[in-house]
Amino acid sequence: MRHYPFCFLILLLISSCSEPTEKTSFESWFQEHRIPYQTHNCHPKVHRETFKSKSLEINGLAQSMTGAMSSQEVKIDTWGEELIWITECELKISKPNSEDDTQYEHLCHSIINYSEPKELPWNILTMGTDKRVFTLSQGVSKVDLPEGFAIPMSLPAKLSIGNQVLNLNDPNLKTELNFDVTLGYHKNHELCEKPIALYQQAVFVTKKIEGPEGGFYQKDSTFRSIKGDMDTAFAQCGISYENGYDPYSDPYGRKFTGHWTVAEDSIEILKTNVTPMLNLKYDTRIHHIAVHVHPYAHSLELVDKTTGESLFKALVKNQSSMIGIVEVDSYSSKEGIPVFIDHEYQLISTYLNPAKRNDITAMATMFLYLREGSVNK
Repeated sequence: MRHYPFCFLILLLISSCSEPTEKTSFESWFQEHRIPYQTHNCHPKVHRETFKSKSLEINGLAQSMTGAMSSQEVKIDTWGEELIWITECELKISKPNSEDDTQYEHLCHSIINYSEPKELPWNILTMGTDKRVFTLSQGVSKVDLPEGFAIPMSLPAKLSIGNQVLNLNDPNLKTELNFDVTLGYHKNHELCEKPIALYQQAVFVTKKIEGPEGGFYQKDSTFRSIKGDMDTAFAQCGISYENGYDPYSDPYGRKFTGHWTVAEDSIEILKTNVTPMLNLKYDTRIHHIAVHVHPYAHSLELVDKTTGESLFKALVKNQSSMIGIVEVDSYSSKEGIPVFIDHEYQLISTYLNPAKRNDITAMATMFLYLREGSVNK
């Protein structure tokens, strides 16, 4: 059983009897409910827990966002612990009874969200209705946060895991696949010192599918209407924002999508101002970046528009003998990339279409893991 100092138990009793207060950020909560660390009797260790999905069936081709799905609510069982620090996530896909046969070419995505964000005693800084923790997709089967950095999680709050299969190559394939998601974490009472808290914020490229000429929120007097060829059912991809910001439409009649069909050109380059999506509250740093793109993607780049500096460019290695992604670059650093509240940021996606096909679907998202709390320039 965990033993707390007497003064800390008194603090818990006082807080439980007081009037409920409006939730603040994690850092503010932590300062108010500081749990003492034991510098002489600490045993830092990464604990891991694996969550297995039901078997997902593939019966013929399954394009992006159309394959069989599974969803489950899970809880990390650490009795007596009120705070853990999530440091890593790894996915293994295999056929039943064949654990060593990985099947990453059949990964559409595996997402790990907060199941009920309101269960946490602090506000999550992640903007958007989808309070994401991790996203795994082709070329990204594991996320490792830099040493000393982690995502705080209070218990017994739950997570939700959603998995979806993909089959872009074999129309005759019939099989079942298991998705095993493993989360790595520290128990707070075993640590010698507090990790640096991170939160995840997604920024993504959008493509115009309807409306007048001009970019997002750009006034245009010609109003020559255009219409794209992507089904608008994919336009919002399940993401919306609480503060009135809408990345999928503007006041001038334009509609945008985050899941589109690549133009029938050899190269398609799209640029999106992602400053509102980034939603910075203060100057801080990015310490990890994971990327989600589709096959035929060449690169995804984050640019500081204010300075013109390229902050990170992820290159994509595609399969040579079939449709699929081998690897996508990621970023992980203790030093981090400085980002500033008074700067503008742009995301640039590049897709290659040498055969000028009209059926290549695309997405382009960076999942940025930002340091919670202001960091000096």
